[in-house]
Amino acid sequence: REREQAKREEEREAREREIRIEMGKETLAILQKQKDEEERLAAQKLEERRAREAEAEKRRVQEERDKEQKEEIARKEALRVLAEQRTLHASAPDAPPPPASPAHGGDAN
Repeated sequence: REREQAKREEEREAREREIRIEMGKETLAILQKQKDEEERLAAQKLEERRAREAEAEKRRVQEERDKEQKEEIARKEALRVLAEQRTLHASAPDAPPPPASPAHGGDAN
C-alpha cells in the first residue's frame, strides 16, 4: 500500500513537473513574441527615421540647386545688362551725359 502511494506521489510530481515545463515553454514563447514585436517596431521606427532624413536631405539638396540656379540666372542677367550698357556707351562715345534735372537731384541752373 505504501508503494502504491509512493508511486501515485511520483506520478503526481511528474505531472506537476510536466505542467511547469509546459507553462515555462508557453511563457518563453510569449516573451519571445514580445521581444520579436519590440524589435520589429524598433526596426520600423529606424526605417521611418531614415526615410525622413533621406527626404530632408533630398529637399535640402534641391533647395541648394534651386538657389544656385537663381544665382546663376541673376549673374547672367547682370552680365547681359552690363554688356548692353557697354554697347550703348560704345555706340555713342562722344555723346554728352544726360543733363541733370532738378527732379533727379541736379541743378537746373
